[in-house]
Amino acid sequence: MYVVRRNGVYQFRKPVPNSLQPLFGRGDVRVSLRTTQASVAHRRALEMLVHVDDIFAMLRSERPVDESRRLVVSMLEHAAKMVRGTPWRVDRDLRAL
Repeated sequence: MYVVRRNGVYQFRKPVPNSLQPLFGRGDVRVSLRTTQASVAHRRALEMLVHVDDIFAMLRSERPVDESRRLVVSMLEHAAKMVRGTPWRVDRDLRAL
């Protein structure tokens, strides 16, 4: 499972596939699940996993261009809000695009 506990709060963490790392600019996706309860964290992480895997599949199916970077950031932030987590921490370099 992609759940880790940091300072008592659970986070979702999933490695970014090597082929997509240049697009993301980092090696993993991290989202605070904003809970200290393991059962809630696991449910939210499963929801987040579905969204992140869908994004990865979409990016693999098409050749991403610079505009896709903005779309990726937007989709990840939206997914994080849907599972009641905090917005995904986006590298400043990626957000500046």
